[in-house]
Amino acid sequence: MLLLTLLACDTGPDYGPFTTMIRAHRKTLEIRPCDGTVVKELAIGLRDALAYEEALQVYRDYEAACEAREAYVLMEHMELAKDQGKLEEAVGAAKMLSEQDPDNDVFVEQYIDLLIESGKPGEAIPLLQKAFWANYKQTDKLLTLAKAQEDAGLTCDAMASWTQLWWVSHDHRGEAAVGQERLDPGCPGVMLKEEGTVKQDPAEEGYWRFDVALNTKDMLLGLDSSAPLTYISTETFEGIEGATLIAEGVTMKAGTGILMGDVYRVETARVGTVEVKHVDVLVVPKVEAGLDGFMGTNLGGRMKMREKTKKQWTLKPPE
Repeated sequence: MLLLTLLACDTGPDYGPFTTMIRAHRKTLEIRPCDGTVVKELAIGLRDALAYEEALQVYRDYEAACEAREAYVLMEHMELAKDQGKLEEAVGAAKMLSEQDPDNDVFVEQYIDLLIESGKPGEAIPLLQKAFWANYKQTDKLLTLAKAQEDAGLTCDAMASWTQLWWVSHDHRGEAAVGQERLDPGCPGVMLKEEGTVKQDPAEEGYWRFDVALNTKDMLLGLDSSAPLTYISTETFEGIEGATLIAEGVTMKAGTGILMGDVYRVETARVGTVEVKHVDVLVVPKVEAGLDGFMGTNLGGRMKMREKTKKQWTLKPPE
């Protein structure tokens, strides 16, 4: 009876057939402002009454006042903001969703898509990198990463990604080749250009040992064709000078298992008699006994490696 009396005295806006429901939900929110279900129903009612700005304001007030935000409310906010052409606002809601549940691939992918759609490829890059590093089979993420890097003006990063994409994905090889050709003049040394060789005996554990130098540090690396990134042990990394931190707390799926560590960039990598530039490396606590680490496709993919004899591999530019 009290609620009906309050509603009868309410002289607020008229929302047609939605008026009673909207007024009731507004009264409820005065008592329970962080009730996600009521927030969603009120906003949907306002949307159905074509009061789009008021509906968006309901979501804004909820997110500003409440620390614990329901994912379904953030999702509705993101979708309504996008439908109304308010991409910045949609990005904000998508960011809250992805930060609230960073392991939810759907939320992260929606955030990436909105960042790119709103003209912010640079902000999408670290998310795309982590998505591809976590699962090397998601080559569509590597494709989107190459495009985002190019759009963000990171030409040589894009060149490295196009080159890696050519190696790991037959489906995208044509597009990758076009990207390489377009960017190669401005990024000398990113892709192997001349034939070379590397000589090593296989390791006792069955891994080939390749002579590799990262910047000025010599090491022995195996080859992991399932790893998106080259990875080395913390002990080996301590001897490398001039590496730049790229990302912390990265999870990567590799042939040797799920690895965790930080990603650093080295400017020069030498494999046998050839040298390439601009290589990212995952630093992990330890690797297989007898090896300093493994070449991933971001380095091995820069060159075509073919066993010539039992003790020598020929390195050729990707064709």
